[in-house]
Amino acid sequence: MTYKKTLIIGFAFSGLILLIALATYYISLGECTSGYLACDNGKCIPQKLICNFNRDCLDGQDENPTMCGNFYGSNIVETTNKRLGRKLLLERFMLYNLTTIKEYDNKCVLEQDEIPQGCECVAIFQINCKDGNRTSIPQTFPTNVVRILLNNNRINLDSNDTFGAYGNLTYLDLSNNTITHIPSRIIHNNMELRKLYLRNNRIEKLPDDLFKSSTLLRWLLLDYNKIQDFDLKILSNLKNLHLLRLDYNNLKLRKMIFPELPALNELFLDGNYIMDITKDHIVNLYNLTLISLRYNLIQSIDASTFTHLSELLDLRLSGNPITNLDSGAFVNLKKLNALYLDDIFADIDYDILSTLNVSLLSLRGIPYDRINFNAIEKIQKLEHIVYKKFVYCSNTAFVKKCYPKTDGISSTSDLLEKRSLRYSVWIMAILTCVGNASVLWGRLHDENRSVSLVIRNLAISDMIMGIYLIIIGYMDSRYRNVYHENSGNWVKSWECALSGMLAMTSCEVSILILTFMSIERFLLISDPFGHHKLDTKNVIFCLYLIWLVGISIAILPVILFHSSTKFYGVYNSGTCFPFFIEEVYSTGWIYSACIFLGINFILLVLIAVLYTSLLFSIFRTRRATSLNFFDCEFAIRFFFIVLTDVSCWAPIIVLKLLALYNVEISGDVYSWLVVFVLPLNSTINPLLFTYTTPKYRDQIFSAFMKPKDLKKQESSSNQITADESQTKVSLLYNSNGSISKWKFFTK
Repeated sequence: MTYKKTLIIGFAFSGLILLIALATYYISLGECTSGYLACDNGKCIPQKLICNFNRDCLDGQDENPTMCGNFYGSNIVETTNKRLGRKLLLERFMLYNLTTIKEYDNKCVLEQDEIPQGCECVAIFQINCKDGNRTSIPQTFPTNVVRILLNNNRINLDSNDTFGAYGNLTYLDLSNNTITHIPSRIIHNNMELRKLYLRNNRIEKLPDDLFKSSTLLRWLLLDYNKIQDFDLKILSNLKNLHLLRLDYNNLKLRKMIFPELPALNELFLDGNYIMDITKDHIVNLYNLTLISLRYNLIQSIDASTFTHLSELLDLRLSGNPITNLDSGAFVNLKKLNALYLDDIFADIDYDILSTLNVSLLSLRGIPYDRINFNAIEKIQKLEHIVYKKFVYCSNTAFVKKCYPKTDGISSTSDLLEKRSLRYSVWIMAILTCVGNASVLWGRLHDENRSVSLVIRNLAISDMIMGIYLIIIGYMDSRYRNVYHENSGNWVKSWECALSGMLAMTSCEVSILILTFMSIERFLLISDPFGHHKLDTKNVIFCLYLIWLVGISIAILPVILFHSSTKFYGVYNSGTCFPFFIEEVYSTGWIYSACIFLGINFILLVLIAVLYTSLLFSIFRTRRATSLNFFDCEFAIRFFFIVLTDVSCWAPIIVLKLLALYNVEISGDVYSWLVVFVLPLNSTINPLLFTYTTPKYRDQIFSAFMKPKDLKKQESSSNQITADESQTKVSLLYNSNGSISKWKFFTK
């Protein structure tokens, strides 16, 4: 049967597409999986080795101070307190007249009967009772114990719980328990206590005299509790406190003033309900080097707020609804080294940036139009800058390290980051150009001029996509290893804009032509006597109109945004195609969504509905004949046409919808979308419309069949054609002898 040829060709095309799609996606996956850091030399570092004070990457990027600061939440106190901890242990060793600390780093010097049941002595004077599902504190510890770990249990303290008997205790960890109440005398006799961890419990209030005797306390971690009514005077005796974490509680700090804490270096107040922060709140914390106020409700920062913090190195204001950021807020912060302004509402303008000389500036989440990139260039010491989108890095090419390092397609060194992308873009470009060129050549002498004209225009529009891919491949080769230095000029250039307009024109003209063909076939087949076939003149007019609409859609951003480079390059990526799967509701995203979620989605649904209706119409008619439904080649061809259209456009539409709901799209998916899904429709559609038709299909099979098989096939084909002709004639009459309103559409 002739339909088998169409099935073979259709499934061959579909199988090849699926195989290439899977191979392309697999190859384009990042070299390092989740939980690993990719070094610049391609080596993957597991997360446990990041910021472990050993260089695992050749250039030491896994120990970068900025990254490690974010990794630990503190980049100043961590190292000093490691040294402090070893010093204290050495002092305890002197009690045993031990001369070296290295030899006993991981040895226990306590007797077994001194260790509480279910606990272990893991190093020197350290007792580990964590992860034991305990509900209470063991009654006895060795009197000379230095460190006690009781974290990750289910402990809830009572009024009699105390550690006063352990005068040498320097480290107490009660994190990740179910503590709601703190006994007032729990650490009254622990005058050597340096670190107290009470984080991630259910504490609502602290006793007024809790720290009466703990004057040497250096670390106090109370984050992730439910503290609301907190009298800051409780901290008055902590003159040696270096680190205070009160983040992620229910604090408001209304009319509250921190007592004088001359040693306090780092203060964390993230994730509370602080609506206002003034100089009065922190006037006594004049030695702060880090203050973090992220994710509060602060709306305004005055010029005087941080003026007295002359030692401040790290200021974090991210995630606040700040609309008024005084231009003089950072003027007196001469030592400021890192500033985090992510997701605030204020503009990052010249007046603010001109006062800075930081090495780290984080602007993640700030829209493009609210950043003065020219002013950033004047920050001489800047070495690290963080944006939400990689494409913004092209505006600050002078900065050594720009984050994110890639958008899944480009990196700081290359326009196409991965080798698989470089190969794929050229392969798809060649397939698109060669396939459509063969269609143009094969359709030059078609008997049906109207159909041939439509197919050739479809091939031309799809060939434009191949030209776009060639441009991207060429620019990648041109900027190999030096893309970061040239990315700004490229994304702002008219060459990038023109490339994007070519790709957009190709997409829109292609789907409009497919829609036109769908409507024409539906009208002709569903109502053959009421619909007159379009002549060549009408077809030419419709094609002119389609090209006009497609080109207008591509050029309209030039008019809307006064510069096409913003829509096709600056707002988007180095590939210059306006997918816009990030920064939902930004100016460019809205226009892109109108095209892909509006026009293209509606047209895709219309095509699917029309072809589905045709399939049902053919199926109902074929049931009245002796021929099988699958003998109708139109049904099979319609199936593959709809399948390829949905396969190409559905992923793009789905990703746009996911972006609408703030679902993060990975760079690997984005790269696969650009190098494969985008040109897929351009590659396959003309081939399906041409090489699944009887004329060209038979030419393909005749090239591979033996003469004897060919004669046999022709004889069988002639017999089937005669049977079909008889059936077509009979279908023109219904049971009453009147003419039926159905006939096959033939080219």
